[in-house]
Formats: sequence, structure tokens, C-alpha cells
Amino acid sequence: TCALPISLPKGTGESADSLRRTLLTSGVVGTGTLTDRPLPLVLAADRLYLARFYRAEQNLGQALRARLSAPPLPVPPAAIAALQALPRSPGADGIDWQLVGIAAALCSPYSVITGGPGTGKTFTTARLLALLRHGNPNLRIALAAPTGKAGSRLSQAIAEHDPAAPAATTLHRLLEYSPLEDRFRHGPERPLPHDVVIVDEASMIDLELMTTLLLALRPAAAEAARMPRATRPAPSIWKPSRSITFPTMPRRAGSRAPLACQRWA
Repeated sequence: TCALPISLPKGTGESADSLRRTLLTSGVVGTGTLTDRPLPLVLAADRLYLARFYRAEQNLGQALRARLSAPPLPVPPAAIAALQALPRSPGADGIDWQLVGIAAALCSPYSVITGGPGTGKTFTTARLLALLRHGNPNLRIALAAPTGKAGSRLSQAIAEHDPAAPAATTLHRLLEYSPLEDRFRHGPERPLPHDVVIVDEASMIDLELMTTLLLALRPAAAEAARMPRATRPAPSIWKPSRSITFPTMPRRAGSRAPLACQRWA
């Protein structure tokens, strides 16, 4: 989505400053500021972007920063009690990292659960969902993936540990993509109604679709302090490793991509 114009081949006789001036006076390259007139390219921090990708990257970063800076949200006492009752399986370092991940996700506006194949990411997510429902039986949950095949695998994996979990769908269906209008019906003005959204294979999600997903999630930041407890937005959880990781991490052959999850309380 971008190039580095300051990395000039030797012997071109052109300086980076000269190239910047040439680009910015070409009539097709802007700086990405709000006062810019619409142009197809953006030069920002010595990187040349297609304007649509620059806007998507900025919106995605803003959405992530808002969730990362949000304060911890309250966890129902029933969920805390159920967490404390879970069996411990500490590793070689004496720490049960699966329980640590569950505890962090219960109260965090945004979190990532990641690990290699066979490390228990799906099992951890299933236990997390069970705890969330234990604290709120009426929790609205959505499971999704970029493709139908990935969605079927997610449904099967979660159902092995949590038969009450809903069936997974594709991201396009979750966001209600309309091919006739070429747009998603869910977005900032019409956010998803779910309390928990889990997305598998997030490394397969392109920049613009990821941005659409983040912007379609219900607000989770400062509103929590002002809203009645019954309507407070809960934390978000992105579970990577069959994801949402930013940037996408390289994958070894045969490994699964990360799985992501967004939650409100």
C-alpha cells in the first residue's frame, strides 16, 4: 500500500528532497491533511500511499488507539467466581498463561490472544465465552471469519468446547455487504448489535475490510463511565492464531492464522 520515496537508487542524481517536491507539485499527490483537495495519492512520513489505503490506515489506527486507551471495564462477580474456580495448568514457568489471557480479556477494552498451533487458543476462547455468559446469560455473540470454510472450522472448533455457541458466518455477511450498493450496511452510523464478536483467520483480512469491521463495532471507551451498567460496552478481545494482529505477522507453512474477538459488557 505504500513505497519509500527516500530510498533512491545510487547514481540517480536526485535527492530525497527533490523527489518530495516533484511528487507534491505533480498535481496528483497530497499530504493527507483535512485541508487537502481530494487527490489519488498521499505522501506522508516519506511514504507514498494510494489515498484510499492511507485513509483506511488512519481510521484503523484511530479505532485501535481508542480501544487501547479505554479504561478497564467492570466484570460481573459471577464471572470472577467462575474464573477462580477454573482448574490451573501452569507451564514450566509456573504460570497458567491461558487463565492469564482469559482474566485480561474479561476486563480489557482490547486484548489479543495469540500462540502457535496447539497452544489452546480456541479452548481459551471457548472458556472465555462461557465465563462471559456466566456473568451475563443474555450476551449477544457473533462468530465470523473471512471465508465460509474458515467459518465452518471456527464453528466446529468452538462447538467442541462450547455447544451453546452460535454458528459462525462470513465477515461480509456479518457486516451485511450489499453487492448492488457496493457497501456494508453496518458501520459507525449503524454499529453491530453484538456484545461479543470473534473473528477467525484475521491475517486473511485486508486493510479496508479490517477498518470497516473496527468502525462497525460498538463504542467501548469513555462511554462506559457515563452509561447505565446494563448498557455499558464491554472490552474487546482479538484472538490471533487460526486474527487480528497488526501488522500481519509472517506465518510458517502449516500454521494457522490468528483469531480475533471484540466484546462489550
